[in-house]
Amino acid sequence: MDERIDALAEGLVKRFGDRAMDVVIRQFDAAEGEVKQVWGRIMEWLILHREEKRPPME
Repeated sequence: MDERIDALAEGLVKRFGDRAMDVVIRQFDAAEGEVKQVWGRIMEWLILHREEKRPPME
């Protein structure tokens, strides 16, 4: 499942760029049950990868 989440999240970033998180948040808010969990995992992936790309704070 992690590979699928990675692929979905990467696809969203390629398609929507900086707006990917906005898209995921809207879908997360509208979803229920297991679907909401999947969108939550995609959101987590986006947050983690955004932090990895951020330059270190001095």
